Amino acid sequence: MKVLFLNKQGEPKWLIKIALVLVTAFIFMTILSVGVSILVNTFGGIDIVNLNNSGMMIFAILQNVAFLLAVWLFVRFWEGRSLSIIGITNLTKNTKSDLIFGMALGAVSITVIFLILLLTGSIEANLSTFDLELFGYLVSGLFMFSMVAFVEELFARGYCMTVITKERGMALAVVISSIIFAILHIGNPNLTLIGILNIFLVGLLFAAMFFFTDNLWMPIGYHLTWNFFQGNIFGFSVSGLPVQGLFSIEYVGNNIFTGGAFGIEGGLVTTFVIISGFFVLYKRP
Repeated sequence: MKVLFLNKQGEPKWLIKIALVLVTAFIFMTILSVGVSILVNTFGGIDIVNLNNSGMMIFAILQNVAFLLAVWLFVRFWEGRSLSIIGITNLTKNTKSDLIFGMALGAVSITVIFLILLLTGSIEANLSTFDLELFGYLVSGLFMFSMVAFVEELFARGYCMTVITKERGMALAVVISSIIFAILHIGNPNLTLIGILNIFLVGLLFAAMFFFTDNLWMPIGYHLTWNFFQGNIFGFSVSGLPVQGLFSIEYVGNNIFTGGAFGIEGGLVTTFVIISGFFVLYKRP
C-alpha cells in the first residue's frame, strides 16, 4: 500500500501532494466564501452568491487567497522551507531584469495579436470614453491580474514543477504542470479546443521561463501583462471572461483566428505568437 502513496524517499508522491494542496485550497475557499458572504449580507450590499460584478471580483480574490494560503502552508510547514524554494526569490538586479523582460514580452505579444487582427480586418476596435468608471476598471484590473499572475505561477509552476521535478525529472514536470494549468481553466465560459491548446502552450512557455531563470518573476511578469493588456487595455475577453478595457472590440473575422467569445486565447493567431515567444526567450541575452 505504501508503494501506491509514497515515493522512494518515503514522502507522499507528487500527485498526492498536489491533490492535497487543491483540497486544502478548496476548504479555505469554502470557509472564506461563507465568512465573507455572511459578513456582506449582514451589512447589506454585495451578494457574492449572485455573482454580480462586485461579487465576481470578491470571488476571484478569495479563490486566489485560498490557493496562496494552501501553497504557503504546505511549503512552510510540510516542507519546512520558505517560498524561495519554489521560485519566489528576492528581487535583485537579475530577478528585476527577469520581471521586466517578462512584462515587456507579455505586453508586446498581446499588442502584436491585436495589431494583426486589426490590420487584417478580423476585428474592429473603438476607443472607449475615459472616465472615472473606466479608471476604476483599470486599477482593479491591474490589482486582480497581478494577484492572478502571482498565485497561478506560484502553484502551477512553482509548487507543481518543484514537487514533480524532485520525483520524476524536469521534462515531465514541464508537461504535467502545463496540463494542470490548462485543466484549471476547463470551467471557463466558451472554451474551445484551440483555447485549451493555447493555455497549455503558454503554460509550457511559463515553465520554460521558470526553468531558464530558476525563479518565477519572468513568468509572473508575462502572465500579468498578458492578461492586463488583453483585457483592460484592448478589451478582449480573458480566457472567456469579459473585461472592460480602453477599447471595445467587435469581431468580424473567422473565430478560428480571433478566438470568438472565448477571446483571442482561442485563436490561431495567438498560437503563432505564443510559439514565437519560445524563440524570443531562447535568443534573450
